[in-house]
Amino acid sequence: MHILVVDLKGNRIIVDVSGPDETVVNLKQKIYEMELVPPEKQHLVFKRQILEDGNTLKDYLILSDETIDLTSIFKKGNFAPPQKVSTPRGDIPLSARAYAASPRKDQSKFPHNPQSGSPHKDQSEPTSTLIQTEKVEEVS
Repeated sequence: MHILVVDLKGNRIIVDVSGPDETVVNLKQKIYEMELVPPEKQHLVFKRQILEDGNTLKDYLILSDETIDLTSIFKKGNFAPPQKVSTPRGDIPLSARAYAASPRKDQSKFPHNPQSGSPHKDQSEPTSTLIQTEKVEEVS
């Protein structure tokens, strides 16, 4: 029986397993022998379902020539620092927080923004509007 395993980079490997009674742990060991990703770092997903180590391929209805996705498990905080991009204005960090915190040159384009200090709207006026409705009786 053959299982197609696809990693995050799109690399595809074919893993030979003995049959549907093969355990997920054994599958991870075979992937380790081919890809050198330790079994404890492997995260196998089949049809949006995470494969648990103690179960068999039959438990997940995995047949020959099925595709399983391989992702890696990282510990919290184990990530690369934000990179910087060189632009005509200088180095800018690629970070959503840094982008959101950066000052905008022209905030008057957005008069609804209370932080803009725009003269288009007096902040002392109430911002909600009362809508009156009438009850209409149905005629039968």
